Amino acid sequence: MTIYCLSNFVFTHGGFRFTDNLLLGVVDNTSNATALSAYPNPIQNNTFCLEYTLPENADITVNLYDLKGQLITNLLNKQTRTKGKNTEQVLLPPGIAKGQYVVELIADQNQIVIKIIVD
Repeated sequence: MTIYCLSNFVFTHGGFRFTDNLLLGVVDNTSNATALSAYPNPIQNNTFCLEYTLPENADITVNLYDLKGQLITNLLNKQTRTKGKNTEQVLLPPGIAKGQYVVELIADQNQIVIKIIVD
């Protein structure tokens, strides 16, 4: 299992939960780690780019959560992408409130998350 710690959240495959652990870091026991970044961050005009690197071809899913762990929307659902560096232009849902959110990228059995700010 891969566990990602960010602020007071622990993200595990299939979702995330709150914790008192404030450790920032990544514990990754898989060989298929996937790099993920979002820009610009903070996001303006509800559009941003996700850049990620896949170690092999994979079906990806991208979800957007609020900081309470509630799923806001599915941004991409089981889209096949090729090995190497990929960039996706992402449009957030209309009327999304300003604030902090979590983007989750699932590539086959691997998961990685980042925090974004909507301005």
